[in-house]
Amino acid sequence: MPALIDPVRRRVLVAGVATAAVSALPTVALAAGDGGPLTTRPIPVSGERLPVIGIGTAVIFDFENDAAKFAERREVIRTLVAGGGNLIDTAHSYGRAEDRLGELMADTGLRDKLFIATKYSSGAGRDAA
Repeated sequence: MPALIDPVRRRVLVAGVATAAVSALPTVALAAGDGGPLTTRPIPVSGERLPVIGIGTAVIFDFENDAAKFAERREVIRTLVAGGGNLIDTAHSYGRAEDRLGELMADTGLRDKLFIATKYSSGAGRDAA
């Protein structure tokens, strides 16, 4: 029977991986060869182009009253934008993640530089969504 990972340890590991991934964005942009923008793909309906790399908010942004986590996530968002990224994924089912993201966007003043992709439960029906 495999050993279970302690939930606190898991959150720390996930936070570290997320921070490392976002920190690598400037390197990814430079790896394109000319230091140009990140690789993008169009949204089929609108044609708006989005980077193929973004960040998610599940688990990592689901916290309450933690100044250290808020500061860490603020740096993740700043690093994302500095590296040419703008795509952040969230959902109502991610607990307090949408609230924290809203607070972080207000705090950083970067809302106009971000594309927020959100999901809703299809069980609620189209009108409820």
